[in-house]
Amino acid sequence: MRHTLLLCSLLALSPALAQSIPPLSFVSDRNGSAEIYLAEMDGTPPQQLTFDSGIAGNNAPTTPDLTARMSWSPDGEQVAFGAHRQGSTDIYIMPRQGGELFNITPFVGFNGFPAWSPDGRFIAFVGRPPPAPGMRTSTEIYLIEPGGSPVEISQSPTSDTTPAWSPDGHFIAFASNRQGDMDIYLTDPFGSEPVNLTRDPAYDVLPSFSPDGSLIAFASYRDGNSDIFILDLAGGLRQLTFDPAEDSYPAWSPDGSHIAFVSDRDGNQEVYLINADGSGLVNFSQNPGFDASPVWLPMSQQTATAIKQASWGQVKNNPTAK
Repeated sequence: MRHTLLLCSLLALSPALAQSIPPLSFVSDRNGSAEIYLAEMDGTPPQQLTFDSGIAGNNAPTTPDLTARMSWSPDGEQVAFGAHRQGSTDIYIMPRQGGELFNITPFVGFNGFPAWSPDGRFIAFVGRPPPAPGMRTSTEIYLIEPGGSPVEISQSPTSDTTPAWSPDGHFIAFASNRQGDMDIYLTDPFGSEPVNLTRDPAYDVLPSFSPDGSLIAFASYRDGNSDIFILDLAGGLRQLTFDPAEDSYPAWSPDGSHIAFVSDRDGNQEVYLINADGSGLVNFSQNPGFDASPVWLPMSQQTATAIKQASWGQVKNNPTAK
């Protein structure tokens, strides 16, 4: 009955939803441990992809949680995720159909929040080396080619986290408190000086690019609780969700029509879908467990519509980027 209601809700959200949008992956503890699931848009039960994965978030290894964002390879055949195994938190790659895990960050310290580059060559991730006695280290953004060595690109003594690639691979958005407040910044893969896109005293985190690269969805506490906002890189900001609950982890659908996000508005943490204009809210996961970190499977082909990419000049001239 639950899946029948979900299917009806999804079809009401968009009549062609099941045909036009690829599956949505998310992390859930519905079977006792935090694992990755993949759900089709037709309302059928989600497929469990990992078993005893050790998935962990920013607080690992002491408090593994469900907030670690995974990332799919551009062809959708592999998934990268952070997991606490063998005494450390590292990034693992696994085939979509299951199989052996490959640790691409066999280094001491915390390594998580992977983001695969659109060309499939690099994975951006958050790294934190172990601190010296009496010292505290910060998280930084790194790039790595699977099997290679990491290169730090954010280079700040403060905390840089949750990287997200632009669709053309020219930019990386991330959250940082390098100017005191946690804001959304934009840099390039070569580590150019980041541009502060949001500059707000509130806590702005978890950027996600729209498929055409012109918009960034992110979570912000500027209204006192976490809601989803959308930043236009050409200028302008609008609020997408308005609820006293905690809304976070936005993820744009590959066709740009919907945004998946996490909310506890129904009493426990669930994955929701909403139209990009703020209409048509649907509880997608509908499970009493904790569901989090939605990430869409990539489309096999780009849509035929023209792709408008944001240029570095547009970003620097954006009146909201100060």
